[in-house]
Amino acid sequence: MTGAGRTGGAYWLLRAAEQGHVEAQLALGQSYAFGSGVLGDVEQAAHWLEEAAKTEPEKASRHLALIYARGLGGPADPVRAFAWWSVHRLLTGKSEALEGLAKAQEGMGTAELREAQALARELADRYVTRAPELGAEEAEAETRRVLERRQQRRHLEQERKAIFARALEEYIGSIQASVAEHWRRPTGVPAGLACTVNVLQDDNGKVLRVEIIESSGNVAFDRSVEQAVRAASPLPRPRRRAVFDREIVFLFKPRG
Repeated sequence: MTGAGRTGGAYWLLRAAEQGHVEAQLALGQSYAFGSGVLGDVEQAAHWLEEAAKTEPEKASRHLALIYARGLGGPADPVRAFAWWSVHRLLTGKSEALEGLAKAQEGMGTAELREAQALARELADRYVTRAPELGAEEAEAETRRVLERRQQRRHLEQERKAIFARALEEYIGSIQASVAEHWRRPTGVPAGLACTVNVLQDDNGKVLRVEIIESSGNVAFDRSVEQAVRAASPLPRPRRRAVFDREIVFLFKPRG
């Protein structure tokens, strides 16, 4: 037995599994998947879990789906993960299987999806011996609905991030504008200079600290920007509270 001595616990687990004890088969399959007491080996994990599936398909199909989905004991295999989640869905009707199916299907090309569906049918013929709670077409439709919901959530999250980014840009712009109003160009300082400013403020916008973190290369210009930031205190408040931060970094580059 790979990675186990004849006197170790894994050895006796193997003996029990070989004699057809399903709990031993399940435990041995997981041991190979996680490398617990034996060397990780996805082929051995699959072998013993498939043996267990002959007696306990509901438990074994879930373990197999997770092994292939997460890449336990070897690389992730979305095709096999999809197939075993399909079997688990037919046997249990659990929402976990639907989520697993949708996740496995993400990023699959047409050829991969056809392969996964064909393997799912083959495994279902082998391990699903009672009438499923959902027919194949209904299960597939439900999987599509789960996938659509995941895509909608992802779209909403992207939209939320875009709104936040716009609000933050507006907030930083208002600070830059306020500083520009209070800035006076020192005598002899040329146009086109810029510097990056780090500002620490309190919850009311009062400036507590100003630091030039990327200099313009002109000492007089940098000092004038520091003075303008302090003169602009308290700084403008954001329209969306969520974008407020006590520490703000922005580029100051006056026009002209």
